[in-house]
Amino acid sequence: MKTYILDGAAMTTREAAHDELAAKLGLPADYGRNLDALADCLRGLPAGDIVIEHAPAFAQLGDYADKILEVFTVAALDRGDLTFQLLDGEAPVSLDITRPLADLTADHPDLRDLLAEMGIEDVPAGKTLTAIAHEMDVDPAIFVFTLEASDYDVQGFVPDEPQQGDNIIPDILGRLFADSEYDPSAIDRLIHEAQAAGENESMYARMEEAVRRAEREGRL
Repeated sequence: MKTYILDGAAMTTREAAHDELAAKLGLPADYGRNLDALADCLRGLPAGDIVIEHAPAFAQLGDYADKILEVFTVAALDRGDLTFQLLDGEAPVSLDITRPLADLTADHPDLRDLLAEMGIEDVPAGKTLTAIAHEMDVDPAIFVFTLEASDYDVQGFVPDEPQQGDNIIPDILGRLFADSEYDPSAIDRLIHEAQAAGENESMYARMEEAVRRAEREGRL
């Protein structure tokens, strides 16, 4: 599903708001630059999620900001395949991992450094992250957790079909911490030992946060 990211900091006047709406939503050249025209355009907008970043700045638009949000709300209720949300800061970078990894790194060059920490030095053309994980004999969920802990919004991930008795936590921590048994109370000690041994501490710190986040959200 497409994500439309609007910069609330660029929407502090009516004119600027319609400039941002037209540019980021891809509205037609004859867009009427008013609320009725916006409502009409939203009826034909491809399905997706409209995200307004920097909500406090957007709120400076006052009552007109509320009216824009009302238009979004009505469109979402009428359609069912369109949503919107307000964020205080910036939206996380969305990564659709059904796309070839080479395409993702072309769009997001900073991703290469994180992939290198994950053991992916060369990005083969045409292969997805899931396919590369399988070639490396790594559960793709391990890579997904690392990406999410680094503030990427991962889309399109389908977990491998679990086998009875499977538990991904020992696999995650075993690969990262030399086959140590999983023990929530020992995570800090394991990370300390890994760092003392000269391992890449940024990778471990992100993985720790990924595991803790997954536990808090009930996904592990």
